[in-house]
Amino acid sequence: MPLTRIDVTDHVATITFAPPAEGYDRALLDAIGAAAAEVAAREDVRAVILRSDGDFGVGWSASALDEPVGIPGVPHVAAGIDAVAAIPQPVIAAIRGRAHSVALELALACDVRVTDEDATFAMSDTSLGRVPLAGGT
Repeated sequence: MPLTRIDVTDHVATITFAPPAEGYDRALLDAIGAAAAEVAAREDVRAVILRSDGDFGVGWSASALDEPVGIPGVPHVAAGIDAVAAIPQPVIAAIRGRAHSVALELALACDVRVTDEDATFAMSDTSLGRVPLAGGT
């Protein structure tokens, strides 16, 4: 499966993403951002569902944490989350499993969060001495 997939049915766009087992990286967040921009521009879309295949996500990959942050001219690693927050239509996060670290920040960028009974949430960055990078502060 590609990193993201968009399906539109009855004016509802569903963005499905597949977080890598090793964690969120720039490629995934860029793909989510591109999908968000695409559905935001569609006049036939009245609502958006953001969901994952499996766990919503367990955190950052090591490669994402190695990227520079806060340097002028360098796109932020989590710009895709900003694109989700900018979608003008209502955005619903459909959360299964874990939503930890950056995945929780992605969920918080949505207007509404709907979870299954087994969903767990954690901002584990702070326990590792890191400041959340994607809007969780």
